[in-house]
This record gives sequence, C-alpha cells and structure tokens, in this order.
Amino acid sequence: MAPGVGGAITGAAAGKFFSWLLESERARPPRVFVSFDFDNDQQLKHLLIGQTKRQNLPFSVVDGSLKEAAPEPRWKEAALKEIRRCDVVVVLVGRYTYKAPGVLAEIAMARSEGKPVVQLIGSRSLGYTRVKGAGKVLAWTQDNLTKLFGND
Repeated sequence: MAPGVGGAITGAAAGKFFSWLLESERARPPRVFVSFDFDNDQQLKHLLIGQTKRQNLPFSVVDGSLKEAAPEPRWKEAALKEIRRCDVVVVLVGRYTYKAPGVLAEIAMARSEGKPVVQLIGSRSLGYTRVKGAGKVLAWTQDNLTKLFGND
C-alpha cells in the first residue's frame, strides 16, 4: 500500500463511525434541565414533568432538583453535574423567579457551560418579570415545547 493511503482509508472509516455516532446522538430526545424558584414554584416543575409523562413529547426532562433544601456547595455541584448532561436549560418563570438566587446561579452555570437557556412563562395571572440573562421568553404551550425540543 502506498504511504498515506492507509491513513486515508482509516480516516474514511473513522469519519463514517463518527458520523454514525453523531446521528445516534441526534436521534435521542433532547435532555432538558429545569430551573425554577424552589421556594415558590415547585408546582410549575411538577406540572411540566407531568405534562411530559402524559403526552408523547419529543424530549426528556431531567429532574435534577434536590428534594429538600441542601447546603449551598452540595446543590451547586449536583446542579452543575446535571446541567452538563443536558442539552438545554429551561427556566420556569413565576412571580419571583427573576430574583431567586438558585435560579440565577443555575443560569450562570448553564452560560459558563455554553448551554442554551430559554424561559417559559409559568403563570401570567400572577404577573412575572423576565429573568435577566435567561434567554428568550416563551408562552408555555405544547406547540412551543415541541418547537423548542423537537428532534426535527
């Protein structure tokens, strides 16, 4: 075999393997990290998770939230680990989300990891304030969820 030809053949095989790997990654449903005001909006998180279980939505929600209050270093480490595993971070926007320290920390982690962040309006009736740095604000509708997380 001529010098360099083996490398070209190996390179082509590796290219096929990596393109297959990338295609299989795209085929899995996107993983979504949900950020919310732990003290005021746990019901919004439960509603979103319930909606994903009841309907055939093209994404999976990672419930990385701690079930109880925890010391700051512990929840930050746990949140960062889950954010790294996810494809997108969704901020559920309630009345006080814009000033919730945990949400602001999770947004900063997502930004530092290069993860896209989007806001879903959890309740218009209570009023809400956009969360600074948390990306586009969308109404919480099945169409918007499908557009955001669809695997098209």
